[in-house]
Amino acid sequence: LAKIRAGALQGLNKVVLGQTATILLRPLLLGLLLLGFFALTGRITPQAAMALNAVTAACALAAGFILLKKNAPAEAPTQLAKESRQWLRSTIPLSLTEGIRVVQAQLTILLLGLFAASAEVGWFRVAASTTTALVAPMVVINLVVAPLISRLHAEGDRARLQTMLTHAAQAQFAGVLVLALPLLVAGEPILAFIFGDEYVPAAGPLRLLLTVQLFSAALGLNTQLLNMTRHERRVTRAMAIALGLNVVAVVALAPNWGMYGAAAAYVISMAAWNLLSWRDARRLVGIETSLVPVRRSH
Repeated sequence: LAKIRAGALQGLNKVVLGQTATILLRPLLLGLLLLGFFALTGRITPQAAMALNAVTAACALAAGFILLKKNAPAEAPTQLAKESRQWLRSTIPLSLTEGIRVVQAQLTILLLGLFAASAEVGWFRVAASTTTALVAPMVVINLVVAPLISRLHAEGDRARLQTMLTHAAQAQFAGVLVLALPLLVAGEPILAFIFGDEYVPAAGPLRLLLTVQLFSAALGLNTQLLNMTRHERRVTRAMAIALGLNVVAVVALAPNWGMYGAAAAYVISMAAWNLLSWRDARRLVGIETSLVPVRRSH
């Protein structure tokens, strides 16, 4: 519900303000509450952490409601949107896509637990969590660019849309590369410093996961372009195929290669998802989403 309000603010061109409640306020408040709870009790239980997380989610929802109410147009629309049924139908594949995204992020770890020692599962989890933190530039750029994609597509301004997506791909690739490069070069000492010497083996899988994230960043905002141009079913299809490949590859590779096999399986699934979405964006929308500049014909 908080993200719905954030999305509404994005649609009103309040991109930064729209993320205040969910991306800034919620984690900041959770950190302060956890720190205060630890100062008072000397320990933090999982139950207490989850309870505080629920409290911060409610606070984010309240803040989003207030921000949207203050920034909503003063005048009500003169007529109801004629395409509300189409929007409602679009929520089904969009919801499936988000569900698959969540499942895919955790499924590799769960399946690895069936074939590898618990230590390898822990190392892979550290690698996956670190990778998630390092792709923050992709998340930020997606939030900013998504409403602009919808507007430029609706206006039929293909030239500006193409230019924007090329620059967005270049920016997110550069951002991820800057953050990932130290871990690609010196992952072992960095992980030892942050997590301890026992987590040094996570450096190998981490390099594989970072490599495929760089590949994804280079292919640009293909899924966002498809979603914002009413090709959301193609995104769901690509992610479902990627999820299937992930399951098959983990089962095939993890028994012999452990966390490296799981990392390879994730690389295969992520590469397949992005390649399929990139191809669909070119074929269905006629836009090149990768960081390669498109030459305009005069």
